[in-house]
Amino acid sequence: MSDNISEVLHKLILTYRSSIKQAASQSGIDLPITHIRSLKCIKKIPDCRATDISHRLRLDKSQVARIIKELLSEGCIEKKPHPRNHRSQTLLLTRPGEEIMNAIHKIDQKMKSKMLLGLTDEQVQGFTVIADIMINNLSD
Repeated sequence: MSDNISEVLHKLILTYRSSIKQAASQSGIDLPITHIRSLKCIKKIPDCRATDISHRLRLDKSQVARIIKELLSEGCIEKKPHPRNHRSQTLLLTRPGEEIMNAIHKIDQKMKSKMLLGLTDEQVQGFTVIADIMINNLSD
């Protein structure tokens, strides 16, 4: 059974990413998943900086710099001086970025409902606990 867990996790991750990407595409959002995840960071993290995205998503600085450059050129985000660190810039969603995030939120809710169909709250909570333990084990 433990031999199969890697394959099951891999299939879950790929299926989830594919479902999100397909739903986003059907909603007119043609952004890579890493860009969507970066937008989520910008929305969620107060005074978000590129380093915050890098840490949260476990991406190197050059990947994040490329993502930010593309999101800026798409008009999804803008840069403002950081309120507490004059050497740093805060990333903010623009109106189009907010509209994308509203659509992504609806997609996330739909995917979450679909994914959890037939599972009890206890099963979901148990899975979350187990997944967090696995993530911590691999993070060391």
